Amino acid sequence: MEKSRLISNGKIILPVLFLCLFCFKVTGQSDRIEGTISFRSNKNVYVKFFSTAEIAEGDTLYILAERENVPALLVIKKSSISCICNSLQAEPPLVGDKVYKLVWKTQPGIEIAEKKTESDSALTILEPLVREQEYVDSIKLEKPKSWNGKEVLNGRLSVSTNGDLDPGEANRFSRVRVSGNMNVDNIRSSRFSVQSYLTYRHRYGVDQIQSDFFDDFKVFTLSLGYALNLKDRIWLGRRINPFIANMGAMDGVQYEKFIGDWALGILAGFRPDVLNYGLDFNSPQLGAYLSHQKQMSAGLMQNSLAFVEQRLGNATDRRFLYAQHNSQLLRNLNFFASMETDLYRKVREEVQNRFFITSMYSSLRYRFNRKLSVQVSYDNRRNVIYSESYRNIIDQLIAQETRQGFRLMLSYAPIPFLNLSASTFLRFQGNSARPVENHFVSAQYSNVAGTRIMLSANYNYLKTDYLSSNILSTRMTRDFFRGKLNLEANYRWNHYSYAGGEQQYQQQILALGCTFMLDRLTSAILNYEASLGSQLAYQRYFITLQHRFKNNSKKR
Repeated sequence: MEKSRLISNGKIILPVLFLCLFCFKVTGQSDRIEGTISFRSNKNVYVKFFSTAEIAEGDTLYILAERENVPALLVIKKSSISCICNSLQAEPPLVGDKVYKLVWKTQPGIEIAEKKTESDSALTILEPLVREQEYVDSIKLEKPKSWNGKEVLNGRLSVSTNGDLDPGEANRFSRVRVSGNMNVDNIRSSRFSVQSYLTYRHRYGVDQIQSDFFDDFKVFTLSLGYALNLKDRIWLGRRINPFIANMGAMDGVQYEKFIGDWALGILAGFRPDVLNYGLDFNSPQLGAYLSHQKQMSAGLMQNSLAFVEQRLGNATDRRFLYAQHNSQLLRNLNFFASMETDLYRKVREEVQNRFFITSMYSSLRYRFNRKLSVQVSYDNRRNVIYSESYRNIIDQLIAQETRQGFRLMLSYAPIPFLNLSASTFLRFQGNSARPVENHFVSAQYSNVAGTRIMLSANYNYLKTDYLSSNILSTRMTRDFFRGKLNLEANYRWNHYSYAGGEQQYQQQILALGCTFMLDRLTSAILNYEASLGSQLAYQRYFITLQHRFKNNSKKR
């Protein structure tokens, strides 16, 4: 009864609201706005975009695995070119991985709604992502804050809903998502701190596989910290460690010690269940890490080394080393490199204790001046092998060839308010003679005729073995009333050619959006998207209401 009442209310109130705001009919398929993970902390994941005008707080960002869009990050705050996110995965994406904001549309015969939950996405570790990593800014060690009477509180509560306005009853759906994160240092001037991030998401109006409450409710972070002194801290619960964020969240105990420029850590606990992200006491893990940073004449240099053993029951599942280096070689020259090396492998009951280089990545960025910068990167990686978890498909995973990727980026700002950028990415995989090509050019002017209107135009070309696409888009946005109201309009033209040109699809997409700042910490976001296609018209709405809790330096 309660579910039917929710569906009924959503069918009446939400469509009426949006039809009043936007009085034209158009439709929808899913396009992508591409971003790159630039930094990770123990609380958040930072993603850089060319522009975030089409991204709203509360949006889901996706990764591409096995040609599927898999939920990876939740946007909790954004600026004009970057987003701060929380992870939605058991193994969150790495620094430098590509993520995407899906622009909802509908292609005939394809259901474009989110088919995968967080539980499904955990399985994508069988098919590692391809990193197209940008330069990572200097990573600073997070030393324990003093417990000198100052409580620092940061949190956010978000309630959102989205769905379609299609009159066809069989296709209509609505989705509700509630998320909350709360981080408090020095609770009531004590040595205790807490970190938490919980979500609940449910979909109504379409057939779903039988599921219970814990398929919709997820605990991504829930940990309690205690500062023994200014140099030592213990964490208990589920937490992502910033020094070994590549491992994702861990259930158990983590100890941190800071000695000058050095940070030492030990962890003991369990990996979350890969199917439902719940507790899994059959997957213990133990590890340690050492990190060092030093201010050099040209800039900051940071090095990290971690050793981790993961088990399935009493058997070794994976044993590996992770190393990372980040430095500013010259004043305008930055270098980043990382390597992940497995030390153990078991294939057909034969144990191999030797080095297996799983991934290598390097990036150089040179800034000629404030207007012009160039970056080049190279990535080489293999599948991650879990000897016990994947024992039935290890041969298949080992047989897959190394993926290699080359990326070149150019940014130029010739005059005030105008930014130009271009990038080329080539990826080679397996025995395919044709590399995957991805070329992107963009122009953005942030103050058209002195009106403070931001106008941008983008072109993206993608070529793979099974698909080629051309995407043209324009965007216009402006703030009003000292940033309390933001309005934006978007137009995109997409052309897709499948299977050597035998199947083609073309569509135009229109979108309108507005953001209201109800007060300094509370905002409401309304968006409407629709597309004009030759075969099917489709419309979607998005509503988000969020409130931030903030107390930067309140003294008790």
